[in-house]
Amino acid sequence: MAVAFEAASSGNGGGNPGPSSLTTSFTVITAAADFLTGQAGWGQGGATRTCDSMTYAAVSMTGLTAAANTAGFVDVGSRIFWLAAPAAGANNMVTTWNTTVNSVQHGFQSFTGAHQTVQGGTVVNGTGTTVVSLVVTSETDGMVVGVATNNAVATSISTGDTESWENENNSEENCATNASRQAGAASVTMDWTTATQACGSAWPIAPAGAAAAAVGHGALLGGVRNVRLGMLN
Repeated sequence: MAVAFEAASSGNGGGNPGPSSLTTSFTVITAAADFLTGQAGWGQGGATRTCDSMTYAAVSMTGLTAAANTAGFVDVGSRIFWLAAPAAGANNMVTTWNTTVNSVQHGFQSFTGAHQTVQGGTVVNGTGTTVVSLVVTSETDGMVVGVATNNAVATSISTGDTESWENENNSEENCATNASRQAGAASVTMDWTTATQACGSAWPIAPAGAAAAAVGHGALLGGVRNVRLGMLN
């Protein structure tokens, strides 16, 4: 059974001082969805912030390693979370940071046909000044989800990617987050083009028929490829 997109939505918050948490009620997850991914993006305001947690329907989601770009004054960050068998109906998604953040966005992408216990691989992170390019080893019938954040107001994705949501918050700082997806294959490249510094994360979701196995994954940025291998038990 192939992993298939089900629904997506997003929300934002900001100010000075900004929030340390963001709560949005999402109503489009249906009983058909068996896997939920959450994406968070933020403008760090010249000091490092960490996205510490995300819950959906008061259930903690598993957080993957976050990406951050600290090259300029307006640092940006992004992180992916996931939850198997999410509750259907209208439920709150709550994202928290370690301190106040001037510009924050979060949202979700839900799917059907995902494996409930075997995950597809380790998250791949990257940074760039105008382009973030991530290469992930996935598998047929799987799905790769990604998120990128920049301190401009627009993001474009490459051919092959499908935008699930994009949200901008400019109440204090220009900050835009884009969440997208691409069908799984032996090698999947996710690209985001922005006007300034950015960071991004991409992660493969395993299909329902997948078995626990070694999964290869890598990142390509600025012509340099980093390949990591992980064993899932």
